[in-house]
Amino acid sequence: MVLIHPVIQSAALLLMLYVFWLGLQRFASRHLGVKRVFHWKTHVLFGQVVTLVMMGGALGGLFITRLTWKDYLITGHHGVYGLTLSAVLAGSLITGLIMDGRKKKRSVLPLIHAALGLSAVLMGLYQLRTGIWVLNNYTHYQLF
Repeated sequence: MVLIHPVIQSAALLLMLYVFWLGLQRFASRHLGVKRVFHWKTHVLFGQVVTLVMMGGALGGLFITRLTWKDYLITGHHGVYGLTLSAVLAGSLITGLIMDGRKKKRSVLPLIHAALGLSAVLMGLYQLRTGIWVLNNYTHYQLF
């Protein structure tokens, strides 16, 4: 049961990297003068999926931790950053929904959305690192 969380979160992280890459295409076309096609609907759909899966994974991680080790947040940075990542993802989701709901020219909100997206990607990669540490130190599974 312990492996359900890392498998789902790893898949969500891969999808998050794709969503971020799609966002980079938009950033490049708007701010760097590079001609790129932005797949808006794909970015929005997969961004929402990533957000819901990652936030659900944070709650699932708490649940699995409680069932397995009878406590919450004993995994140190991994648990705390998972909850923090959920807050960052919520901010990204809210800004994205605002932009998708009322399409118009904006200057500040897309940059806030991009900063939240970059933060989420970096935190997600850190979660991968700390998650491997948790598996290596708290379970009988050994990765890398």
